[in-house]
Amino acid sequence: MIHRRNETKYYGRVARHLYITDQEQSYTKYIEQFREFAKLAISLKIELPDDFLDIPKKYVEVSQKHYSTLANWLSSHQSIIEDEKID
Repeated sequence: MIHRRNETKYYGRVARHLYITDQEQSYTKYIEQFREFAKLAISLKIELPDDFLDIPKKYVEVSQKHYSTLANWLSSHQSIIEDEKID
């Protein structure tokens, strides 16, 4: 692609929906991945921290807090979003 001087391009988002994933499903997925990695680490004699298998739970807790904050913000700004026709 040829870049021309002073040429401006505008980009916008293409997403139309915001999906919040099921946290229990995420936790299950992460714990399975961590367990598999722990097996690999044991076979390779890699020492893991004692709380290694607790990391997925901590991640999901932080993620839940993030989604909760986002949901609260969206709820508190719903009228502005609708008035300005922001989709």
